[in-house]
Amino acid sequence: AQGVVWIKGNASPMQVDAYGNSLRAEVDRVAQQLSNKYGQGRKSDILLSGSIWDGPQYWMSALEDAQRIYAYMWERKERSTLPEDLESIYAGAAAYGGGQGSVTVEYASTRMAAAEKEIEGSMSDLL
Repeated sequence: AQGVVWIKGNASPMQVDAYGNSLRAEVDRVAQQLSNKYGQGRKSDILLSGSIWDGPQYWMSALEDAQRIYAYMWERKERSTLPEDLESIYAGAAAYGGGQGSVTVEYASTRMAAAEKEIEGSMSDLL
């Protein structure tokens, strides 16, 4: 047993306009707090190639349809300021439909890969 290897937290959903302005601002605020402790994270603001949601008024629609990524990432291989037991930290935007969205924060332990292998190995016992 590896212990706790992954922690995920979702903020309470909030009403967000179609442009995603307030959600982006909230993700940026949380990312700044994390940056104060761990140094600057790598920002991703990506609309997948070929997405039909290419106008700014479709920002939330693209996020909900998994066609957009708006997140910050801190990874051990890039940032030595992470604590010894952390492999990565993620802070990003999530959409739930109906104009609702929230900030998601995830912490992954350096033991997460070993735990995933352990789980994968035990899956064969279910067959």
